[in-house]
Amino acid sequence: MRQALAHTAGFPNWRPDCWDSDGWNPEGKELLTYFEPGDQFGYSDEGYMYVQHVVEHLTGRSGESHMHTELFRPAGMEFSTYLCTSDQVPDMATGHDEHGQPVKKQMYKSMCSAASLHSTPSDIAKILCASMQPGPSAGWHINADLTNEMTTAQVPVNDTASWHDHWQNVPITDDPYVSWGLGWATQNHNGSKAIWHWGDNGPFKAFALGYPEVGIGIVAMANGSNGFKLWSTLCSTAMGGEYPCIDWLNRVVYTE
Repeated sequence: MRQALAHTAGFPNWRPDCWDSDGWNPEGKELLTYFEPGDQFGYSDEGYMYVQHVVEHLTGRSGESHMHTELFRPAGMEFSTYLCTSDQVPDMATGHDEHGQPVKKQMYKSMCSAASLHSTPSDIAKILCASMQPGPSAGWHINADLTNEMTTAQVPVNDTASWHDHWQNVPITDDPYVSWGLGWATQNHNGSKAIWHWGDNGPFKAFALGYPEVGIGIVAMANGSNGFKLWSTLCSTAMGGEYPCIDWLNRVVYTE
């Protein structure tokens, strides 16, 4: 579980040909490991799916039900869900490609923990705020001990991009400022620690970053393929400073 959350399990980002019109469908498709678990960082959405299946097995309920009971409802995240069975949901944003043209939305008939979260900046901000400065006895399980586990760096990131062919053969160079914890990623730069994460589902982009020591942060979402280009300007304008984590995203995720 810890290796999956820290992206050190050795999995690829996704196993080949595991998506269809209904969402993630891994049936009959083998999941391989590409390096010794624990040895290095390699971003993997398959790892999140592994965690989801473990939680479902242990709790005896669906991941969607578990998340609503244990997080969404107690945290007041009324606009968050992992299911999307229609593109006619009121107020749902329409995605746009790099040319500004509307894109048909991927449907999700079952939860896909790595890809199907539908939410709003204000809902995600509740998680970010609780992770930065948790209360002594949060009623929805995000307490100081848990946030310390989630936000403590486990492994430095590197320039392997597990969604590209032959990614496992890329020489490993650890990033000096950016690491991954147990869910949240971290940035340690110029004496300040930040926690952050990003989302990318084609025409939908998202980014969240906060500084736990001072209690400030930002959550941004965009419904266009070029949305990631906003993150650096938004962060520097709102909070000042430099952002090696965004440099890493631009270098590794958004460079072909």
